[in-house]
Amino acid sequence: ASRPELSDEQAVMVERVCGSDQFVLPVEGRPGAGKTYATEAVVAAHVAGSVQILGCAVSAAAAAELEAQAGFARSVTPATTVAKLLWDLDRFDGLAAGTVVVVDEASMIGTRDLSRLASHVEQAEGRIVLVGDPDQHGSVDAGGVFARLCTDQGDDLVRLVENRRQDDHVDRLAIDDYRNGMITDALQRLDDADRIVRSATAGESFDAMAADWYAARSAGSVDPMIAGPNSTRRALNERARVLLKAAGELTGDAMWVSGREFMVGDEVVARRNARNLHAAGSKDFVKNGSVGTVEKLNPDAGELTVRFDSEGTIRIPARYLNAGRLEHGYARTTYGVQGHTHDVARYHPTDASGFEEGYVAVTRGRQGARLYVVDGTVEVDQDTHHTRATERHALDDITTAFGRRRANTMAAESSPNLDRIADLAATRTLAELHARSGELDRQLQQLPGDATHVIEEAASARDALLVRQRLLDVGEPDQSRDGLQRRIDHLDRRIASATSQQDRREQWLEEHADLVEERDVVHGAERAVEARIRQHPVAHLPSNIVAALGPEPSLQRERRAWSAAASAIAVHRHRYGVDDGRASVGGAAALLGERPVDVGERVSWDDAAAKLTEARVGTALESGAEL
Repeated sequence: ASRPELSDEQAVMVERVCGSDQFVLPVEGRPGAGKTYATEAVVAAHVAGSVQILGCAVSAAAAAELEAQAGFARSVTPATTVAKLLWDLDRFDGLAAGTVVVVDEASMIGTRDLSRLASHVEQAEGRIVLVGDPDQHGSVDAGGVFARLCTDQGDDLVRLVENRRQDDHVDRLAIDDYRNGMITDALQRLDDADRIVRSATAGESFDAMAADWYAARSAGSVDPMIAGPNSTRRALNERARVLLKAAGELTGDAMWVSGREFMVGDEVVARRNARNLHAAGSKDFVKNGSVGTVEKLNPDAGELTVRFDSEGTIRIPARYLNAGRLEHGYARTTYGVQGHTHDVARYHPTDASGFEEGYVAVTRGRQGARLYVVDGTVEVDQDTHHTRATERHALDDITTAFGRRRANTMAAESSPNLDRIADLAATRTLAELHARSGELDRQLQQLPGDATHVIEEAASARDALLVRQRLLDVGEPDQSRDGLQRRIDHLDRRIASATSQQDRREQWLEEHADLVEERDVVHGAERAVEARIRQHPVAHLPSNIVAALGPEPSLQRERRAWSAAASAIAVHRHRYGVDDGRASVGGAAALLGERPVDVGERVSWDDAAAKLTEARVGTALESGAEL
């Protein structure tokens, strides 16, 4: 009632989220459908009802946007990254009873992180609300859970579909066509509306895009250009700086750092979270995706000062710059603009783009999208010298590229044996699985080798020789003809032999299909159990071993080395069935048992011992002390 501007579907979302008792509730919010505004109402309702609610996102920039726009400042806990939230929950008291956790940009959360988060929420008897668009970029780790949950909800899925972003009906129809897989129709709509700019070469296309961007900037636009790969982003950034230099917008002397030139007035974007970099008196730190403008250079110290749009004026030290973590921000990839709204989305796709990349790009602009493409139908000056970088292709290539989905799918959708793998992983120890895996591998050594590459290489060489044979002049010496024929005959025999071997291989695989399938299942279960141990190694070690390792260090570099050592020790002990008894000597043997005789086991032992030394933990053991 206090928010009459909520649409009917937004009101339904608020009611469904606040009234549901579903443990994990997915909410599909299409770009421009007002999911953030509806989420703000959800947060307000929970705060008013004294129900603990907190928000998180995979990236720090998205978490900051969620904090600022969705009202989480009113909750007890501010919005944060998924990684930071899990780190806090693993080390402190966990969540308050009944806590609701909202995960924004949910398509990007990895399966393992979501599983860990679910464990904490389950202990608190709370709920998880996943808000996002399954058609946008997915997780860089194993993912696909959000898309699967949306599908499984069927008609009960909470959805926000009304397009409140694009002003023009043409853009709305093009986006609907694109989302529904009708890529050709979507691009045709944009083309009919003069939204596709064709150029003969990549260089000309970059120039056209940068020129349009600069004209819009001169009229007050703050939108960056949108690129697919980083190589395109860098090319566009270089052209933008040429235009800005010529206009006198970049001033003073230049400072070169990590192969990049910076001047006062340069727009930059941070590429790594740095919680120690913040303005005086503020806790708002530099995040991956933070945008700002260079205000001051200090070449002697290798530093510069940046006025960030959200975080304030911050001095960026040499170590951050030398690591290449500050880049020019005139062009950004689709990962960098996901979740943002532009006036016009100027996007440069390539034949290596994918569905998710194109979808994110074409849905950014209120006034629509403008695509800049290299199209082979454009007339080319015959004197133009083409290189690999300016290779031309048709718009059909872009259409084909947009039809390729790259987001992760769940293992359940690709593995027919997942239930058997899960059952083995739950009922067998790592030592049992490793031993059986070794037995199966030894039996499979009888499998004839794969000769596919031999056949392909020999056939290619034979084809080349046959071409040469046909092109021989009539007067060519007989010995040349004979020599070519001998080489062709040799390749024929090699192809016949390799084909025979490949036939034996296929027959063997058919006759031993059960053995091959069991090997795949056992290997899958072994990897699953090992991953479980590596995720929480301390939980899989006896208390005396944990005590010998000592407490986990607070510094990040030392913590990584400590975690690597703990994981290696836990996996070695479980893989080879090392008991929990005390070793008769100190050093690594006290944690790993005596150094083995078996070669494979010894390699594992040596690796864990090396990580233990690198971590510099258990120093008392090095002197031979008893556990």
